Amino acid sequence: GEYQYFLGIGLPPKESKFFSGLKRFYHDKGRLTSPPHITLKPPFWYPNQLALINKLKVWSSTRLVFELVLSKVGSFKHKKYGTVFLIPNSEEKLKLLESSLTHSIAFLPRNSSFYPHLTIANRIDLNRLPEVKSQIKSLNLKLKLQVDKVVLYRRQSRSPWQPFLFFNFKERV
Repeated sequence: GEYQYFLGIGLPPKESKFFSGLKRFYHDKGRLTSPPHITLKPPFWYPNQLALINKLKVWSSTRLVFELVLSKVGSFKHKKYGTVFLIPNSEEKLKLLESSLTHSIAFLPRNSSFYPHLTIANRIDLNRLPEVKSQIKSLNLKLKLQVDKVVLYRRQSRSPWQPFLFFNFKERV
């Protein structure tokens, strides 16, 4: 079967559970289509799964572990809906990570407007967006992440995304 993939930074189990719960609270009608994550490469098809895995192994073995803190709340407006998310304190490191993937591995989507974020609530009615945003701000969330790997998520047709493989970074020097 044909798989679709995306690449992201996942959360540790405890934090993942917390943010899934929060997301579900704001999106009760919809099922969660993916575990909480920071996207590095949006969904894509890849001609050869084995080649992709091998390239990711090589790529990740040269990356160094770093820490991220997410505490600022931001939002997007789409045509019909809004999204509320946490913004990482150091977007630069994530942008470098994203562009190094682009340069190291052919056939990955190129994203000139990459904007790293962790979605908390999506498909929020636009008239509720300010209210939801201030509710989330009032939680004073602060997430500290040790970024030591990248997750390859995959799915078949329209089923939910599953973490498929983890690619560990080289330890700190």
